[in-house]
Amino acid sequence: MPSFRLDPANEKDREFLEKIGKRVGKDIVGDFVRARNRSSSLSSRILKAENRDNKRPQEINYERTDKIMQFTLPYPPSTNNLYYTGKDGKRHLTGEGKEYKKTVATLAHQQKAFLMSGTIAFELHIFRPRRIGDTSNRLKIVEDALKQVAWYDDEQVAEFHVYRHLSRKNPRIEMKIWQVK
Repeated sequence: MPSFRLDPANEKDREFLEKIGKRVGKDIVGDFVRARNRSSSLSSRILKAENRDNKRPQEINYERTDKIMQFTLPYPPSTNNLYYTGKDGKRHLTGEGKEYKKTVATLAHQQKAFLMSGTIAFELHIFRPRRIGDTSNRLKIVEDALKQVAWYDDEQVAEFHVYRHLSRKNPRIEMKIWQVK
């Protein structure tokens, strides 16, 4: 799992946190400092990371809030088939990708999805029709489809867990999203 460290005392990290805060309309720096200073509890999520110059590890505590969403989505197409390079040299979403994003938005709203602000985490269970295939190729389109449906920006995601299962008769995605402090 990749590690990261944000230090509000560091000028560049503080600017980054303030930039995120402006996008989601919250005092992210204050929330971040309060989360770091809070004592850990059983519900805490602890991420161990190293600082930029790899001198010492630091813990960041994330606690779940009451805001939780759960829903089931259709099995996504592979990211390998979702983008093409246009004449302008830029990457564009294919028709299949646009259709999947539209379907996800509709189903998520039917299952009471709402936009979460602040820092979030999610758990994704991918029920695949076959044993072969790359799980991360399915993750990207789901994240893209839920942007502006369940969260404002991908920068809000602080933690995620992906699990793969085999389900030949009912391939699908089961997802749980929660806000963390």
